[in-house]
Amino acid sequence: MPGNLTMTPEEQRALEKARKSRNIALGLILAGFAFLFYAITIVRM
Repeated sequence: MPGNLTMTPEEQRALEKARKSRNIALGLILAGFAFLFYAITIVRM
């Protein structure tokens, strides 16, 4: 295992961009599920 665990600023930006994209996607999925459960609840009334 290499002992050098530092990242260049470019690698850090790429990692942060990927993380932000993933977080946005997960947020949209969560919002979609919340809306789906809300819609199902309204339809069943």
